[in-house]
Amino acid sequence: MKSRLFWFLLSGALVWFSCREQAESPPLTFTSTALERQGGPDCSTEEGRCVRLEMGYPLAAGPQDRLVATINDTLQQTLIETLLMLNPDADSTDDLQLLADRFVESYTQFIQDAPAYELGWWIETSYEIHRNTSKLVSIELMVSAYTGGAHPLGFSETFNLAVPGGEPVKLDDLILDREGFMSLVEKEFKASRGFPETASLQEEGFFYDGPFALPPNFVFTAEGLYLIYNVYDVAPYALGPTEILIPYARLEGLLELNRIL
Repeated sequence: MKSRLFWFLLSGALVWFSCREQAESPPLTFTSTALERQGGPDCSTEEGRCVRLEMGYPLAAGPQDRLVATINDTLQQTLIETLLMLNPDADSTDDLQLLADRFVESYTQFIQDAPAYELGWWIETSYEIHRNTSKLVSIELMVSAYTGGAHPLGFSETFNLAVPGGEPVKLDDLILDREGFMSLVEKEFKASRGFPETASLQEEGFFYDGPFALPPNFVFTAEGLYLIYNVYDVAPYALGPTEILIPYARLEGLLELNRIL
């Protein structure tokens, strides 16, 4: 009798652990891929007259067809929009490969027209999967570029999608206590900049004399909510980006965390 009870309890425990592992396992797998181009008269050194395109990005795979398609289509469209923004002379198209070719062509034509020009151009992208759970996929795409302007440009684009449907997760929809949440974010913004709590962000050169606001880009990491104010979002280029990480423990009662954790 004791032997039967032992095996019954053991089999039940194995089923429980198996179900728990399946429930907690990431819903998607991601593989790295890259779009690469290079051209120009001198690509032998980093400082040569050369145009380089190295766009790394993830491809999602998994049983949730709708979610996978939404992620891959959204990332593809973001890369297309990035190339169009950084190469405004290119004709609009949904062909990512063609836009990459046109970026190289734009540089080679430019240096033909300006033979004394000695600088190279580049566009690089990388990514980080911040969260990949049974409730949420949170991705950051990081862009670095120089296309002949006064200075290089760097910024992040973020994507937060509900599992399994792929619906966008909006920060506004998660807020339970707007006044308390906005107060906390503003306090952390000032702290990240080394300002006292009594400082006026507008007087310090932020938010273009407008009210304090949340950034359009954010992700949910293993540690907390990561808010990203890109250059030009709320301040001139010279002031740079502002990034804030707020631990989940400090967001209890302010955000509807059970929807994402």
